[in-house]
Parts: sequence; C-alpha cells; structure tokens
Amino acid sequence: MAASIYPDFPPDLSPEQSTHLLSSLKDWSITNGLAVRPSTAFISADKDPSGVLALTAPVTLFPSPFPRACFEEATGIQKAYNQLYAAISQDEEWLRAIVEELVEVDDFIAKLWDVHLEVKKEGYTQHLSLGLFRSDYMVHVDPSTPSAAPRIKQVEFNTIASSFGGLSSQVSLMHKHLLSTTAYPPTSTITLDSLPQNSTIPSLSLGLATAHNNYGKSKSEPRLPLCILFIVQDPERNVFDQRHLEYQLLNHHHIPTFRLHFSSILSSTQIHSRSSSRPLIYTPFHSPSNSYEVSVIYFRAGYSPTDYPSESDWDARLHLERSAAIKCPSILAHLAGSKKVQQVLATPLSPDLSRFLPDPDLAERVRSTFAAIYPMDDSSAGKEAKAIATDPERCKGYVLKPQREGGGNNVYRSSIPSFLEKLGREEKWRGHILMEIIEPPVLRNSIFREGAVKSGEVIGELGVYGVCLWGNGKKNGMSTESASGDDKGEVLESWEAGYLLRTKGRESEEGGVAAGFGAMDSTLNLVQGDTLLLSKLFITAIIVLDTRDISVLILEFLALKEMAPPVASAKLTLTYPLYAADFDPQNNGFLIVGGGGGEGRSGVGNKITLIDTSRKHDISEVVDVDLSREEDSVTSLAVSQSLDTSATVLAGINSSSADQQAGKNEHLRSFRLGYPPRRRGEENSADTADKQVEESKGGTVALGKVALFSPSSAPKKETYQRVLRLSPAEKDNGARLGVVATGLAQEGEVVIFDASKSSPSKEDILGRIRLGKGEEAADVDIIGDGEGGYHVAYCTDYEIYFYDIPADSKHTPSEPKFLHGTPHPDVFASSNSRPKYRSLRFLTPSLILLLQNQPDRKGAELHVLEVKKSIPLGTVILRKRLHKSIKSATALATAVLPPATNTQNVQNVIAIAGQDISITVLTMDHSPYRRPSTALEFRTHCILRSVHPLQMTALTISAFTLPSESPAPLPQYLKLASVSMASTVIVHTFPLRPYPTPSRNSKAKPRYVLSVPGAGETAQFGLSVLAAVLMVALTSVLLQAWTEIRGGTPEYLGAKGWLSQRVHDYIARPYMFENDTISTPATSSSMPNIEEVGSMLPSMNDMKDKVPDVEDIHDRVPSMEEMRETVQDTAENIKDSIPTTDEIQTKFGLRSLLSQHPRSSASNDPSRKAIIVRDTGTSLSADLHDHPSTIQKEAKRWEELNEHEQRGWKQRLVDAGEWAVEEGEAVLKGVFFGQIAGVVGEVVRGA
Repeated sequence: MAASIYPDFPPDLSPEQSTHLLSSLKDWSITNGLAVRPSTAFISADKDPSGVLALTAPVTLFPSPFPRACFEEATGIQKAYNQLYAAISQDEEWLRAIVEELVEVDDFIAKLWDVHLEVKKEGYTQHLSLGLFRSDYMVHVDPSTPSAAPRIKQVEFNTIASSFGGLSSQVSLMHKHLLSTTAYPPTSTITLDSLPQNSTIPSLSLGLATAHNNYGKSKSEPRLPLCILFIVQDPERNVFDQRHLEYQLLNHHHIPTFRLHFSSILSSTQIHSRSSSRPLIYTPFHSPSNSYEVSVIYFRAGYSPTDYPSESDWDARLHLERSAAIKCPSILAHLAGSKKVQQVLATPLSPDLSRFLPDPDLAERVRSTFAAIYPMDDSSAGKEAKAIATDPERCKGYVLKPQREGGGNNVYRSSIPSFLEKLGREEKWRGHILMEIIEPPVLRNSIFREGAVKSGEVIGELGVYGVCLWGNGKKNGMSTESASGDDKGEVLESWEAGYLLRTKGRESEEGGVAAGFGAMDSTLNLVQGDTLLLSKLFITAIIVLDTRDISVLILEFLALKEMAPPVASAKLTLTYPLYAADFDPQNNGFLIVGGGGGEGRSGVGNKITLIDTSRKHDISEVVDVDLSREEDSVTSLAVSQSLDTSATVLAGINSSSADQQAGKNEHLRSFRLGYPPRRRGEENSADTADKQVEESKGGTVALGKVALFSPSSAPKKETYQRVLRLSPAEKDNGARLGVVATGLAQEGEVVIFDASKSSPSKEDILGRIRLGKGEEAADVDIIGDGEGGYHVAYCTDYEIYFYDIPADSKHTPSEPKFLHGTPHPDVFASSNSRPKYRSLRFLTPSLILLLQNQPDRKGAELHVLEVKKSIPLGTVILRKRLHKSIKSATALATAVLPPATNTQNVQNVIAIAGQDISITVLTMDHSPYRRPSTALEFRTHCILRSVHPLQMTALTISAFTLPSESPAPLPQYLKLASVSMASTVIVHTFPLRPYPTPSRNSKAKPRYVLSVPGAGETAQFGLSVLAAVLMVALTSVLLQAWTEIRGGTPEYLGAKGWLSQRVHDYIARPYMFENDTISTPATSSSMPNIEEVGSMLPSMNDMKDKVPDVEDIHDRVPSMEEMRETVQDTAENIKDSIPTTDEIQTKFGLRSLLSQHPRSSASNDPSRKAIIVRDTGTSLSADLHDHPSTIQKEAKRWEELNEHEQRGWKQRLVDAGEWAVEEGEAVLKGVFFGQIAGVVGEVVRGA
C-alpha cells in the first residue's frame, strides 16, 4: 500500500463538533433519501417483518482528497470508453473469439452467448442499444518513479447494473450541506470550489429518457402507453438508489417506470403475438386491467449467476432479449464487460485497441489508464501468470478476478494459490484473469456504517459514469431492416454522466458498498497550480479591468511567489520506506539512510544503505545492509565515527515483539560499514562533484546491540528508540556523547551515553532522565559547553528542559532544569489547544533553536531561546513565522559554517520540512563570542517545493570544515539530504561563497557562507517591490498612452500631444464617449511609405518638450497604498462586473423558437430557417434567419463549438431559464451561437 500524498487531512474534531456533525449527517441523509434497507445481519428479518426500516447508507464524514488532474483525466476520457465498448459490442466476430476461450470453463458466459445465438437465429427486432456504463479507477504512483505525478489506473469497466448513480449525487450534496452549515470546522482545505458538481441523477435518467424517446411510437395493436421497466433483485437493499432515477424520469420527463423482480419476468410480461416487431407488454400485478408497452429494459439484476437459479430464469432473459424493447445493456454489451475483454485490451502492443479506436492519440490515452493484466491460459503471458499465482510470495501483489460483475468475487494476494488448488485442473483457471494490485496512496477519513463510526486509513476508488446510445451494425448480427443507414453502427448520443467515489478501510480488499465492503464518498479535488490561476486572473482582467487593475494583479502575484535560486539535486529510489538519515561528519560524499517495512511485513525488508553523494547530479548505492525481518525497522541512526575505510553507525532498531514482551529490547545497534576506495581530502570541493567513483560493494559488520532504556512494566511493551542525537563531531574522531529518547513508553526516558566506543554498553551510560507518566521527549540535542562538559536540551510537547553533563566525571549530573514552556490558554479562550514543540537544535551553547507547530494546523514558527547561567529561565529573543503554505512542520536540521578568524561571525544553515512536502532553507549570522544582539535575524535563502512525492521523514545537512587554504582553489559545497515514505532519497547541493570576497590587495582570510550577509529580508523585499512598482508603472503609462492615442480611453496623459501632426493624423483615433458620439477621425487615402514616416517623426527636442516631467507622471501613477487597496477590492470588482442571474434578461425566448422551428438531423438543409442566440454579456437574444449562410461568419452551430464554449453557453441558458440539463444537448444541435459565452462562462466559474 502506497503512503499518503494527502498529509494535511482531515481536520481534527472536538467531541462537540463530532456530535454535531454526526447528527447533521444522519438527519440530512434520511431526509434526502441517502439510505439503504438494513442488512439482516444488522436487523434480523423477524424484527422488521414488513420491511419498513431504512438507515443511512454507508458514507464518509468528510469528502476525500483526490488529485484534480486525475479526476479530470477520468471524467474527460469517459466518452472514449463509451465509444470503445459500443464498438466492441457491435463486433460479433471479435467477441466470439473471446467467448470461445471461456465457454468450456465458465458456464455463465456460455449461457449468455447461447442467448445471443438463439435471438440471432430468429432475428433481432431492435437495432438500438443503451449503455449506462461505469469505469472504475484508482490513483496510482509508479513505484519506480515515485516523483512522477499520480495517474489513474483502471480497476474494471462495468457495462451492466452500474449502481449508486442515484446515491452518489446525494453524497456530494450532503458534504456540501455540511460545509455550508458549518458542521465542518474552519479549514482552507474543504471549500465549495473544491467540491465538484455531481449530476448522476439527471444525467443517467436523461440517458434512459433519450432511449425511450428514440424507441418511437407504440408498436402494439391497439397502441399502448409506453414505460421503462427496471429489472431488479428480490430482496433489494439498494432500492433508494434506483428510486432516485425512477422519480427523476417521472417528475422531469413524465415517463412512467415500473420495477419487476427477475423471477417475475415471465409471469408479468408477454410479447405481442400479432406484431412482427415483437413489442414487450407489461401488466402490473397491482393493476391487471392496465397494460404498458416497454420501451427500455434497464437491468439492475441479471449480472450474476445467482440471478439464474433455474432454467426458467434463462428463459426469462431470452424472452426479454427477443423483444423490441431497447435493452440497457444488450446481451453483447453485457458480454463486452467481461474481465477477459479488459485483459485482451490491456495486453501490451495488442492491436485490438486500435481496432476499435482508430485514432492513435485517443487509443494511447485509453491505454495509459490500463493496469497490468494477465490471462490464465497456456500463452507465454498465461504461463507467467500461473507461475505468479501459485507462488506464495509473488502472488501477494496480485488479485485473481472471475468474469462476472458484483462485489465479493475476487481473490486477493496469498489466498490465490489455495483457491486455485480448490478450483481443480488448470483448464478451469481460464475463467479468471490475474491483475496486478494497484497500490493507491492512503489518507485518513471516518466511515459511518450501520450506526457506527470507524476512523483510520482509507483508500478510494473513483467510478465515472457514461451514457451511450448507439445503433448496431451488421457485424454483430443485431441490425434490422428498420434501422436507417445513418443508425447502423453509429453512436447517436454519448456523454460523461457524473461520478461515484467509493472509500474503504485500508485493510479491506473489496470496495463494493452493497456487498458490505466500502462507503460512498465525494471527491475533494486538490487545487490547481499557479499557472492556471494566473491565466484565469489575466483573462478576467482583460475582460473587466482597466490597465491599472492589471498592473496591480501582476504586482500582487509576483509578491506572493518566492523564487528559489537554482540548486543542483540528485535523486535515488530505494526499495523500502525511509525514516532516518545522516551524513558522514568527516566526508560529505557519503550518506547513510535506514528504514524498512517493520516486523513481519512481507515484501518490504528492513535495511541500512550507504549512498555515494560525491556527485552533484547523481547519487548511487554503495552498500545495502539487509536486516532481520523478524525485528522492527530502523527508526533513527547517526554516524558516530569515521575513517578512510569505514564508518561506525548507531541505529535504533527494536527487537522482535516476542523479545520485547519477554522484557528484552536491545534497541541500540552498532554497525561498521566499509567504504570503497576513494580519494580523500576533497570532501567539500567541486572536484568530486562530478568525479567517477570506483564501485565497490564494501563490507558490513554488526558490532553489537544493547538496551539503554529501563525495562518496561506496561502490559503491552511497545517502547522504541524514537530519537538518537550525537554531539558535534570533533576532528580525528574525538570524544562524542549520544542521547536517545523513548517513544510509546508508559513513562518516557532520555538516556545520555558515551558514543566514542564502537559498540556502546550499559556501562557507558552517563545520565538518565525519567519523564512523567505519559510524557515523552519530542526531540533532544547535545553540544559541548566549551569547558569539557556538555549541555543536553530536550522538549516535550509544551516544555523545554536543560541538562548539564559536567566535564569532571566525579561530579554527578544535575537535575533537568525547566527553561521555557507554552502557556496555558486563557480560561475564557474558545479553545484549549496549545502550540506544540516539534524539534530543537543547539545553535551555540547558549542559543537553542525551537520549532513549534501552532494548534489546528494553523502554521509553524521558529524561536531562538537564549540560555544564561545567571537567569534560571530561558528568553525567546527571536521569532519567525514560516510560510503560510506550511500548516505544520515535520523535521528540522541545522549546520554550522564556521568563521575563519575570531573576529568573524558564524552562519547557521537551517532546513525545515513542511507537511506540504516543501523544504525551507534559512540562514542566521551571529557572533559565537559575543552575546546575541537585537539585530539577530533569520534570512530565507530558498523554498524548495514538492521535493518528494510523499511525506518527508528526516532531514540532515552535511558538516562543513574550512579548507586548509582559504580561499580554497576549488568551489565549496554544502549538502542537504531528505528522505521520505516513498523510499526516495534526494540530495540538494548548495554552493558556498567566500565572504568577504577575496581580492588581490586584501590579506583577510574569508569564511564561507550560503547567504551573503547584508540588508535584511524586509529591506530586500522592499527594494524588490519598489523595482516591480517602477516597472509596472512605466508599463502602465505606456499602455495608457497607446490606448489614448488609439482612442481607447479618455485622455488623462495627453499622449496625443506628444506626436507630430502628420503622425497624429495617421495613427491617432478619437475617443468614443458614452453617448456613442464621436468626432470625425482623420482619414487618408493611403498609408505613407517609410521615408514619409521618417520625415513625420518629431525630433528629439520636440519629444523632450512634449513628454511630461517625471513629477507629472508620478502624480498620475497610483501610490502603493492605493494599489494595495485596489488589490483588496479586485475580487469585489470582478464579482460586481459579472451580471447576476437576475440581471440576465432574455430578449426573445429560445424555447418558443425551438418549439415553432424544431431542429432536425438535416442540419445542412438550405430551406430551413436558422436560429441564432447572441450574448451581449448582460442579456441573451434569440433571432430567426431565413438562411444559415447569412450568419455563419458571425456564429457557430452548437456542434461546432468546443467543449468549454458549450459549458459557458449551458450555464447562460440555464441561468436564463431557456434550457435544462434534463432536456439534453440534442435540442441545441443546429442552433447558431455567438462566441462570447464561452469566455463569460469561464469567468463566471472562476469568480
């Protein structure tokens, strides 16, 4: 299972908020028909003998995040899938080859094929077929390239009984209702803009109504009223989902619908014997005196062998297929939905897809959504599939699927070999396909099912509905003589019809809601990027804003973006999730990382890996240490000693669960990792940045393991080594101390030990700090005090403590000293939440850097805490709020760039990982020899965005040692490494620069810095804004001058006066006033040649006299305060500029014109009058023209408009009451439309 790519969801709820949310959800769902009948497992039949009870359908409390690009790709490709399966169902020859492989091993498929052959023998009477399809997808991140954008991969395609179209619309409305009524806590994540419209009820019912209308008049004698017949199961728990469609058909399309149990087909229907077209007559059991002719049969049953318990049920299916009713789906469309068809289409390099989708681009787009699927036959791919399916280890990444629909039929992972063994001989295996399991990223949500709420990790499956009505061609044997030439083999109607999101617990394999595995959900689409945002702003600005407004938008957008300098980076993807990392302190060319799948988690090992980072653009594995899978993964590590040939690594690894329960948890391990031969002494230089390193596997030795923590007395022993920190490394591997802290302990501990030895033991413990019950250290750090002793600092959630290790071993360490804490909220505060400390690092022995997360994920802050011997408490002397996109911080790392002389400052480099998968890099300069001054300041060096595909787990920065020769003959570098749950390692290489810049005349020895000290960030930002203002102001003046000269705006600058009379006469235009009066423009019979233009241009002296002074221009340019006020008012200006529904007035009724002059398929008929709809921005008008040719230059037919233009027109027509979604697009075909509504529609949606 892939880790989450949605790290900041859902919002936390207080008990009061949870109670209110659940109450609102239950009431709304029952009120609006978001319900199912209870299962007999929940309420036994004897307690509800009349079947009157209903309960809320399984739903999620929150909408679930879903990548917007994936959602749009899934919905955008649905029409292609409609076309594909309509074409497959028409190709009887191709389907026969598929079915012949299955008939001997799958009786159900064989019976369906027999029904088709029987009807074909008699002759089909209905050439039209209807499909209410659903294509199901999961989000997929390629494990080989996890940095790639997430993509959709198809789980299956459903051609029959695609359920939950009725309830999925209601789930979307419910989540919007909960948001609108403040049942959700305030959050920037859930907004109405991020909850897409879901029109499954009107779209699917429109498909049924369209088929009903295409059925034509009654074929019975005498003629009977027409109806749509729903074939349903008995009992049917999901009745309300179907009822929504029935009621929509009756209330909006005035079409009667009836429900008929599959077992009652033969007793309640008959085929009219006196008509060769074989109309199907339905007589309701409750009203035997009334009969109806069935126009459309909608199968909500008949997809599973359990629906055919006797031969009479197969007779019933044949009875329906023989009739003239339009089937949804037809028997061949039903067969096209088998898993074998999906497998054949998904076979790499298969020609079958292009057989049905001749457009290569469209075929490739569909192919990109396929997952790996294998047959279970005797082909080479089938033999490989059998080998996988029978291997107890390899099968764990696959699912075995039968050909039929419905939840609960699949066999997953390790259950596959035993299932195949029970199935018997291999010939029967052909009835299944083997599909690689899609590992979607997980997120957290809460599911409400049968009165209970379960919260935890979940995954989602997106289903996209499609409606397709097509005429069958001769290739499938279903064409009839009554079919017109245009209808044979042609798709008549096709559209995407909404979506369904099914969410299930991470541990659940199946996702069927009705089968009891999942819950219904709606998508919370992730926001789009800045490019689209900027495009929408500029389109809006061009339409409704003036020059000054555009300038303000540009300035505001640039001010919001933080541009990071280019930084070299290299990436490596390993085979296991990573939790810890550390550079060799003596050589930044080596990085050690660790992690794993933990104890007993098959398929993912526990490892430590040595990585060569000596090249800027390429990093590689050197040593890969496999650890026991019977123990926990690596949770923390640090390099304690470094030699030319090896490094000693300390790691936190829990013993097995059995050992822990026995009271033996040797959590601190030590290893020696052998290095490959390499040149030394150039660790920080650019010479090794691109140097080829000799490959070597190296060697690894396990040196020892020890338990430093006190034995746990808890019934369930889960204590692990949460944190491991070592004191800064000294040259030549001097003395180092280490600190470890517990996690998940009943009573937390911090233990200080001597880390100078290769394998520490209990005798090396120098101090033990026992925390209170339920308290744990979130982070620890240690630093030398300059006098031979050490300072230890640690933080709990709300407090900072200080601990001294004296230089003289005869002195007992002091008790921990409280330094600083987060105050409790005021008694009258609305929330009891307090900021929590996430991490800390020593900058100097007297300065501690604190990383603190605000409550409710409202941001993160850095604090600098000053510690003085003379004052018992620490003092926060500097604060910085991190970028607003960082709702909470997850990791912290620091490095020291030392001074070259005692008079120079130190520069600390600070890196913070945010929950938004960004890394913020800052610097801070200060003197190590003087008390910090008030001028201490954080400087943002860069913000690295979207560093990893998933949440980062650790950061580390390489140590930097001043080169012996300063300035060094080679460039110097600092490396920043980050690791993630996605198994990715990324190393950024930052160039360092000597400061002050060396010169020939200066003998001063420079230090190396990342950011050159100078003016503060505020001053730099001010200068940048000033420069941007001047550039925008100049551009605005030139644009204003040009528009004045061309008559586009009134004259404010007097720009026409800057021109000579001759130039003025040729290019100037008068301004048209609001009353449409206009002065007579200058005219000329011809344009001047180049020589004449040259003579017309004014001299430099003339231009100098006529161009206004800088002071005059300054008076006309808005001040910064005015520009900021304009920015704040921009949204209101845009909104006010767009007419509301009340302001849109219809000058002439489109509906009345359409009723008097209906459009026909003969759109090129020259005798037919043309209807044109125009949009002025504030009104609509519909006019009638005698000939289409008179208006083709100024407008386009509906079918000629592109997709976004059609969306804009639909919105305008709906707002004006001249069209409804239920009427379908067919009524608009042949109508001419002006072209402004497409743009206006986009603005309306973006406002």
